[in-house]
Amino acid sequence: DLGRPRRAMAIFSLASPLSALLVYLTISSLPMLNQPLSVPLCLLLSGGTFLYAACIHVLPETVGPGGRLTTGQVVAVVVGALIPFGLSLGHAHSHGGGDGVAAARHESHKHGHRGM
Repeated sequence: DLGRPRRAMAIFSLASPLSALLVYLTISSLPMLNQPLSVPLCLLLSGGTFLYAACIHVLPETVGPGGRLTTGQVVAVVVGALIPFGLSLGHAHSHGGGDGVAAARHESHKHGHRGM
């Protein structure tokens, strides 16, 4: 019966946009989550969740029968973790507080573009 797999795929396909909408409505309706630092905090938590899943579910599958990672595997994990850090060192931007929207409008106005 092809109806059941298609129904499951439709539900799965709708799960992400519906979840995104639900999270947006939740964040915008709660005053404590409607702060300038709420988006970075949500990104931090989602990134941590992703790393946890990778470490708990993916890394053990790469371990050989001895139950230990090889030196090459450890080096690959460490290098993979350091690449984003290294890329962030060359990325200059300000975290000086203040109103990011107003700063974006000012920057846009400076270059002759219309504001947000």
